[in-house]
Amino acid sequence: LYSLLFAYACFLIGPHLGGRRVGLWALAFGSFPPTYLVWTCVTARGAYSETLALGTLASYFALRALDAQDEREEKRLLVFIGAILGLSFWTHMITVFWGAAILLLWLLERPSLVWRAVRFAALPFFITSFPLWLETARTHFATFIVAAPPAWSLAKKLDALFQYRLAIV
Repeated sequence: LYSLLFAYACFLIGPHLGGRRVGLWALAFGSFPPTYLVWTCVTARGAYSETLALGTLASYFALRALDAQDEREEKRLLVFIGAILGLSFWTHMITVFWGAAILLLWLLERPSLVWRAVRFAALPFFITSFPLWLETARTHFATFIVAAPPAWSLAKKLDALFQYRLAIV
């Protein structure tokens, strides 16, 4: 299901960037991933297919937000982006890279959009990723240190996060 969503999101981005023909090529390439991607990323064990599909969909809405006709449409798109990235972050923390890419796009194309995005997308992000934050608080932030050795203080946990977890990502 997420692979279909990814292919459809590729189709949506293509015409936005280069016309219908580009959209059809994007759909074709999104439908037939290389063997390496299927083996390492599109299996249920890694939750990467969800992140790939939701991140691509959020990217489509980010491109549309650049061309929003009025403030109401822009606000609606920013809320969608926050909600989609929050749901994706709940499935896997690698979503941070999608958010960083979207923010970089906005910084380059329309810097004023970044602050409105923070204002309108933050709440939907935290609402849709709430189960992750709830479990994280319950386990004293151990969620973010999956690959790190046991650490007890917050300072040690943050240190391990930067030394172990981010290096793996």
